Amino acid sequence: SIRMKRTGVGMVPSSSTPLTQLAPYTLYTVQVAAATGAGVGAYSEPSEIITLPDVPSEARNFRIEQIRGPELDQAYSSSVEFSWEIPCRLNGKLRRFEGTLDGVRETSNSVPHVLRWVVEVDEEDDLLEPFRYIETRLKPEYMYTVAMNVTVAEVPEPSPDALLTFESPAGIPTIDQTDEWFKVDVFDAPNPTNTARIVLGNITLKSDIGSIRYMALLVSERFCQSDPEPRTDFINSEGTTQWPEVPDWHRVNNMRCTEQYQTTPKFWNPLLHLSRANADPVEFVVGEERCDNGKEYCNGPLKPGTEYALVVRIFSRTGFTDSELQFFRTDSLIMVGLIISSIVA
Repeated sequence: SIRMKRTGVGMVPSSSTPLTQLAPYTLYTVQVAAATGAGVGAYSEPSEIITLPDVPSEARNFRIEQIRGPELDQAYSSSVEFSWEIPCRLNGKLRRFEGTLDGVRETSNSVPHVLRWVVEVDEEDDLLEPFRYIETRLKPEYMYTVAMNVTVAEVPEPSPDALLTFESPAGIPTIDQTDEWFKVDVFDAPNPTNTARIVLGNITLKSDIGSIRYMALLVSERFCQSDPEPRTDFINSEGTTQWPEVPDWHRVNNMRCTEQYQTTPKFWNPLLHLSRANADPVEFVVGEERCDNGKEYCNGPLKPGTEYALVVRIFSRTGFTDSELQFFRTDSLIMVGLIISSIVA
């Protein structure tokens, strides 16, 4: 465009031209020179121009550094640490990072868990170093979707979201031992001399740990050894589920005194059959298998006339805990023989 400009020698033309495709929030130095067919004249004095800020691009390398917790014998506490780097195109003076965690559980009646956080940027922060945030308000066994954006000064619109997902660890079960949720009945079993019927009901936990994934029934002989102490431990300390080392029936069958062994399969989950709509208890008969095929954790027969201690072991995805001991005694072969003899007589 051409416009007139007043000078000391009268009116002379002046011109302007738009510059496009400039980067936002960038300092430009401009010099102008006149060009004719004879050549280019002298350049004007430099003039500095700063373009306006704009919406930044999304943060780079948004990732999870580590997930911690929970701890044994403590109330549930788990944290996640995020890290990220500033956008390739910041487009303005960095002000803050804002994040949202939207958590849901796989159960249909779960309540969503939403967390929000802000990391303000100070003048002394090194923009070349990764930024970090640690979230400590997680709930157990939630699938979280994390969205994080960048805000620069004088631009109301934030950057596009950087996204990631993760699942918070389950808690470690803590059983309400005052609640009678399982019982043992020998004389209701198919053969009272070498089997026992276990009835499992709904379990009451002391706190929210997520969901109970598996159970195990452990049996040990009494009076010839000390009763086992209930255990609490992790099963997922190295990132994969590690079933706790427990003897099976084949290993203890020929012992003079039967040490504690597991009589249910690995990753047994009878709670799949329990629901609020159908509260029928789950029944399991200890000792009803013959165990002549080498099956691991076979449910082999109990000894006649023997006192046993039963433990129900409860598993989450993170760890397990044991119930208090419950005792039962199988019937004696001699007693059965006396009853048969009496009937014959």
